[in-house]
Amino acid sequence: MFDCLSVCVNDKKSPEQREFWGWWLELEKNGEAFEARYRSGLYDVTGEWQDKALPKKAIQDVTRTQEVFHQKLLETLEKEFEIPLAIHKESVEFV
Repeated sequence: MFDCLSVCVNDKKSPEQREFWGWWLELEKNGEAFEARYRSGLYDVTGEWQDKALPKKAIQDVTRTQEVFHQKLLETLEKEFEIPLAIHKESVEFV
């Protein structure tokens, strides 16, 4: 599992009370390949991911961080190690 805390919900709160909009990835081996299942939502104050719709103001930053990460993951797996990577059918679609 990989995750990214992309956008702070309220940066006026103390650091231990902050929540974030972002994404997480479950990378699963499927035969000789890997499948990437991305999800997006809220990383809450208890340190758990909640599968929630992103607010409009967070979509651009969350999408950007996910796309940058996915490109690096592709380059590492496919180009350096020659391991195929597919997007899982249940993965969140980033626009």
